[in-house]
Amino acid sequence: MEDGDPEVAAALAAAHAAFDSIRSRDDDPAKFKAVSEFAEGFRKLGDQAATERREVVTRIRDKGKLKLAPLAEQVGMSTTRLHQLISATKKEAGDA
Repeated sequence: MEDGDPEVAAALAAAHAAFDSIRSRDDDPAKFKAVSEFAEGFRKLGDQAATERREVVTRIRDKGKLKLAPLAEQVGMSTTRLHQLISATKKEAGDA
């Protein structure tokens, strides 16, 4: 991602540091539990971020009454991937 968000970069750096700390522990049940908790937490966070991403792009589209190509250019992704995001949002909402 070009010109990344500084808040996201700081959060990712902190997460990487925490994960490196966990990885450096001796292999034992506590390490396994910590790695599992870390993975599950990020899976849930990733799901929430993906949902928010779909909702944001839909709101941008609706607010600007944008067609697919101009919206894709504005958010910096391919029209194919953008169509997938919007379709997933409609499917979740039961509009598909």
